[in-house]
Amino acid sequence: MSKPTFNVYVTEETDLTSEVEKKTYWTKVGVAFRHKEKPGLNILLTHGIAVSGKLVLLEPKEEAVSAQAE
Repeated sequence: MSKPTFNVYVTEETDLTSEVEKKTYWTKVGVAFRHKEKPGLNILLTHGIAVSGKLVLLEPKEEAVSAQAE
């Protein structure tokens, strides 16, 4: 299988009072692959999870890609 072009994350911001700084939590929910012949992406979400909210695609870091190959 080819290496994913992007990792897919869902982000969620905490809803805290103005006294405390808001935080964003990132949860990896899948991967995305570029189409070989036409523009576009296939997104594969992890089986069995429900996703709602904002999805973010980020290119995998080199060390993360090499760790998956081992």
